[in-house]
Amino acid sequence: MVNWNPSFPPTSVAVEASLPDRTGMLGGSPYADPREVEHPLTPIGTLDVSKFAWIQPRLMHPAYELWGGEYVVATLRYRDLSRRHALAASADGVWHLEESPVKGEVFRVEMAGRPVAVFQRGTMNDGSLVIRSERHFPWVRRKIWDQTFAFLDPRGAEYLRFEGAGSGSDRTLLVISPTALLDPDVTLLAAAGKYLTLSATSASSRSRSK
Repeated sequence: MVNWNPSFPPTSVAVEASLPDRTGMLGGSPYADPREVEHPLTPIGTLDVSKFAWIQPRLMHPAYELWGGEYVVATLRYRDLSRRHALAASADGVWHLEESPVKGEVFRVEMAGRPVAVFQRGTMNDGSLVIRSERHFPWVRRKIWDQTFAFLDPRGAEYLRFEGAGSGSDRTLLVISPTALLDPDVTLLAAAGKYLTLSATSASSRSRSK
């Protein structure tokens, strides 16, 4: 029997059907019905696809799934609709993402309580994700109107591209370069990028409402 922890669910174990039904939970609990508890997430490197899609299965439910073909490879679930604290999960593990109180930093990423990455603010909507203090991935905005963003590799080429992030749709197309698909940090980048696009969309909505 697996001890189910709603804050840090397992990513590749089978959980018995005796788990309590959480179908009715919403809003304040993004940990409701975490897919990785009932269905192991598929390792992204085992799929022969380069285009993926982040979708929001339930309207107003701050939880998202990254699909590659017919398989789910990652999830991103927020604590609440403020979108400041989130859990990301893949076959590689579970990460905790939260806003950083440090000036010049947007958010930090931890795994099992240990720091893994930090996003350093640049100008406007750009910046850089620094993984394990040694890998730097610049984050840039490609298109203004549909809020298309991308992580770049050290040479400046697109590594991961997030399309239609702010178009009002619940779907974000993710295009991953062949080299990035082989990167052991690719799902972390995919989750961090989705977190950033949602943050940008929220900021844009707040500015329009003023």
